[in-house]
This record gives sequence, structure tokens and C-alpha cells, in this order.
Amino acid sequence: MLGAAIGLLLTTSCINEDLSECGSYCDFHFRFTTELSMEQVVTDNLSTNAAEQEMARLLVEKFNPAFSGEIHHLEVPFFESESRSAAHNEIVEAGGTNEVSYSLYLPQGTYHHVPVANVATEAVCASSGHHHLDHYAISYIDSDTLESFSYGIYHATQSVECDGTDKNIHIPLTMTNSAVALVLTPAVDSVESYIVNTAAGYSFADSTYDFSSPTIVRTSNVLTDDMVASYGICFPSKAEEPVQRATWSDTEYWQMHVYVTRGGKTTRNILSVREPLAAGEPKILKATISDDGEIIYHGAEVSVSVTLDWKPGGDHNIEI
Repeated sequence: MLGAAIGLLLTTSCINEDLSECGSYCDFHFRFTTELSMEQVVTDNLSTNAAEQEMARLLVEKFNPAFSGEIHHLEVPFFESESRSAAHNEIVEAGGTNEVSYSLYLPQGTYHHVPVANVATEAVCASSGHHHLDHYAISYIDSDTLESFSYGIYHATQSVECDGTDKNIHIPLTMTNSAVALVLTPAVDSVESYIVNTAAGYSFADSTYDFSSPTIVRTSNVLTDDMVASYGICFPSKAEEPVQRATWSDTEYWQMHVYVTRGGKTTRNILSVREPLAAGEPKILKATISDDGEIIYHGAEVSVSVTLDWKPGGDHNIEI
């Protein structure tokens, strides 16, 4: 496996024999680690017949850039443990390899290290608050309708203690975003879909997702002779704990808004999903389309609200 070795050794010397004023030369090794196989999830959900298997192959190709573990840029901030103020930060170019090695001299002390991969590469999001851990976060770049991620965003949180001895530290990176595909039968040329009510960002101070502002993420389509799939890569939805409703049947974690045009008329379908969309776990939904454009979902985890002969009125910027 290819690796990128990037070194930054800050020139310093230490002659104190008891090491009380010595820092540490630290060699860090970063790699995306997951126990989940994106390919396995997709193929397990799309394996009933040859048409599903063809769609599975295409969706694996579309999702692969996000789930491949490739690191293009790595942001490597260090924050002082007590003050939580920034001690060092830079962006390392990694060239799309699966493992990055990085060397740094750090003065003696304890640090919060929060490496983040591919934010500098990704056009739809950015990091902010680099001066202090309590403000360090990633979020979408403001837009009424957001575009899907093109890359996987990977991160870790690691405590690093520099005591005057050299360090060799391996840091596994986990995935920050997720993926969705709505697979529809039969194939319909005019389908516009949006992922709604997922997170707007992620805070590293407390390792939580930000749901303070609404999100609408535009999906892309992949078409075969028998099926059409709307797919997108976004931040996760709320997890089970924050969603408190009266009954299970009322619980809603996230939605897909799907506009199907057949015979010159558009039908709006709002799919309310009662299962969380988790980080690093692609979600595959399968449904059928009726002659009038209504989406029919067979399963209790999704409810569908339908508006026949829908006319555009500001919901989203739909091209008909």
C-alpha cells in the first residue's frame, strides 16, 4: 500500500539531562479504518436479480471515492490540553494515498490532536475555528441547495503526551459523512431528489453533529434499462438518542424529497425515514414508481406523502 511521508522537523536542541524541558519528536501515521464494507452493504441490498446487481455495481463505483480511504489533504491541528488553544496547525498534501506519515517536534506537554482528511479538497464544506478547540468544526459552505460531497471526510481525536521521549503513533481515521441511494423501478428519465434534514456540520470539541440549520442536499442519478437511482453523500442524520417523539410511528430522522415527472405532470413524494443515517454506513432504499409518479415503498421504516400534479412554488429549484 502506497504511503505518503511528509516531514516537518522543527530545529531545536535539548541538553537538559533529566528531559524536564525537552519536547518529543513525534512520527504520526494516519489511515482510514472501518469494519464496514460499503461494497458489501450495497450488494447485500441489491442482489435479488440481474437488474439489481447491475445497479449495485454502478452505485459501488459512485460511492467508492468517498469510501476508498484515499487521503488527498490532511489538516493536522494540535491544541494545548489545558487552554485548548491552538499550538500548531498546517495542511499536508497527501496525493490520494491510503496512508499518511507525518513528523513533528512538539514542546513538552499534553495536546489534543484532531486530524481531518479531505476538507481542504472538498468544495462543499470548510473547517473553521482553528484558533481554539471549542470552536473547531467543519460545516457546509452556505447555499440554499447543497451539493453532495465528492470525497470522504475522515477524522480522529487523539491525546498526545510529549514527555521528552520520541513517539511513534498510529492514528485510525473514521468517516464523518455518509451516503444514500434511493433505487426506483421502473427507470424514469425525469427524477429530481433531495436529501433533507441531515446534519449541517460537525464539532470536534464534543464530537457532535450540528443540526442548528436546515439542509437540502441535491442528489445525482444513475440510470439503467430497468432502474433509476438517486444517490448522494452527506452528513448523517440525528441518531436515536436526540429524536424524542410520542410513538415510534411518529419518529422521523431524515427525509428524501423526490419529484417524478411522467406524461408532462410532476408528482412530489416526501419520504420520511424512521431509521437513522449513520456516519460511514451507506443507506439503500428500494421502491417502485406508479404510472402517475407516486413512489410506493414496501416497509414500515419509510412513510410516503404524495402530491399529485405538483406545481413548483419555491420548495426547491426544480427544473421541469
